Amino acid sequence: MLKEKKGLKILYLLALGSIFLPWFTFDAKMMGYRHGWLYLDWFAVQNIIIGIYLFGKKRGRVFTFLTEVSLFMNLVALVLVFGLWQGRANIILGFQWRDGFSTAQPGYWISVVLFLALFVMFQKNVLKCK
Repeated sequence: MLKEKKGLKILYLLALGSIFLPWFTFDAKMMGYRHGWLYLDWFAVQNIIIGIYLFGKKRGRVFTFLTEVSLFMNLVALVLVFGLWQGRANIILGFQWRDGFSTAQPGYWISVVLFLALFVMFQKNVLKCK
């Protein structure tokens, strides 16, 4: 369990670091990149909870459940950012799937993979402990 917890911590730190990568753009030369840190407010609360769980000493069932919900909310936030980034950049209003795939940069997909891997690895760790 010690190695798995260390792996969770490393994966968590990598996922947090991926927020600073460029996530979206239509044309980098003209408009630059929209980095993930611009959406940090969408990830702050749940990542504080996850960090306290991973680096703290006390872990109960309720706090474990709250951490699971926080991990899931990170995935929800990634989907929302994907569809709503253009509205936050004052390009177009509303949720847009159509342009999201062509504008998403590798940094966004790296974040998705890391947050998804963190969610799966946490579930695996919790199931082993029961």
